[in-house]
Amino acid sequence: MRGKFNVTTEQKSLEKRLESQKQILAKLLEQEAGFGSLYVPAHIPVQINDAKKTIAELEESLENFPSTTYRVTLLGLTNEDTLVLKVSCKKAIQKNRFLMVNTEDILEELKQLGLSEEVINESLEVLDSEGYIKAKRYNMGVPNINHFTIQQAGFQIFAETDINDFDSIKINVISQIVNKGNRENVLIAAELKQPQIIIDHIIIGFGNQGLLTFYEYQGGSGNICVNNFSPKLKRILNEIPS
Repeated sequence: MRGKFNVTTEQKSLEKRLESQKQILAKLLEQEAGFGSLYVPAHIPVQINDAKKTIAELEESLENFPSTTYRVTLLGLTNEDTLVLKVSCKKAIQKNRFLMVNTEDILEELKQLGLSEEVINESLEVLDSEGYIKAKRYNMGVPNINHFTIQQAGFQIFAETDINDFDSIKINVISQIVNKGNRENVLIAAELKQPQIIIDHIIIGFGNQGLLTFYEYQGGSGNICVNNFSPKLKRILNEIPS
């Protein structure tokens, strides 16, 4: 049974207060305009300033909340599920090596965000069943997921919602491949000053779309190299407005 998500509850409360304050401000501004600047009662400008100050404070508070509104909530994932996915992807980027995450590494942060261990484990099971992560267990029959690998679909959700200028990064990767001749993920990551995991995800994504082919170096280094690319990849650059 899924528990309550405290972060979302508080966030919704703040959003309601913000909407209410905006309505109050709109009425006050309407009253001020009706009286005219010369005859407006002294208390109205004071209330307007108070409302503006409250709105600013509420907006600042809301900015401190994690982004939990994802497209995939329409596909059956809850806010708990998407938050677990987000924290997991961030942890993988911090390590900047593959997409393997130990469950223990994310438990404490998620607990601080209001999730119980039971809810976290349940969300991991859901993410695994939906193909957003691939669960690994040290021993058969163990009820909880010990560690897992973030799948392409799971990281894509995170990238679209939480990586700043993700579309621009994709375009820059294309430019590196097509215009600069950089074909290795390590070189592209260094040139763009981006984590290698993000570059890998983009290259693999283009590969899945049939826009390029790539191969992985042997030995488990995690390095990949673009072999060939489709003319369609070049056209994407040409279609960007100058």
